[in-house]
Amino acid sequence: MSFQVKAATNQKHAQINREFLIRWKEQDVYYTYLSTARKYIDLVGEEMAEKNFEKALASGKDKIIFKMRANKLRGALEITFVAK
Repeated sequence: MSFQVKAATNQKHAQINREFLIRWKEQDVYYTYLSTARKYIDLVGEEMAEKNFEKALASGKDKIIFKMRANKLRGALEITFVAK
């Protein structure tokens, strides 16, 4: 099976994809989803994603967790940035 991998057009997104694993989990669900920077932007919106990317890059920690509400269709989200 082969598939196309698109390169990140934004340098910050490429850096996030290189340095972090992005895992997100919905409220009351026991499993997590693995995500890329682009999918994360689609999930929470561009403005919130950019703020979180800046905090993750500036933190210098191995793991940083953001908790937020996404929208009325989804409950609260817990997003974890784990350094590779």
